[in-house]
Amino acid sequence: MPAIRQLLSEGINVNITLMFSMEHYEAVAEAYVAALEDRAQHGLPLGGVASVASFFVSRVDTLADKLLEEKMRIEGPDAARAAALRGQIAVANSKLVYQRFIEIFHSERFKRWRPKAPASSGCSGRARAPRTRLTAISFMWKRSSARTRSTRCR
Repeated sequence: MPAIRQLLSEGINVNITLMFSMEHYEAVAEAYVAALEDRAQHGLPLGGVASVASFFVSRVDTLADKLLEEKMRIEGPDAARAAALRGQIAVANSKLVYQRFIEIFHSERFKRWRPKAPASSGCSGRARAPRTRLTAISFMWKRSSARTRSTRCR
């Protein structure tokens, strides 16, 4: 996380991959926001700083499904609950992380230091602020060993 913050503070864009947990995602988002705060504090431009955080989905289900399959082998109510959860945990985890993404990048902390837009942007007379945010959280999942797919949520 210190390296991510340092690079972004220096204006070097970063693609963070192999995230699997809310804790990891929050640490990455914190490093990003803190780096932008560092740049703002030093009067450095923010408009070109961007990052992508890739949150993996299938590997969570691969591990969780193995544990659920063990529960399914034992008869009883736990087996039925385990069967219902099979293949669902990673998507639920991803939805929680995406909700956190929305909370972080719509927070007062993030908006507080965002630079003011120039007087005119040539866009119907409205001014626009530079684009300065974690540009996407990508949810990665593997369909097969030969192919990986990515979805960007904005």
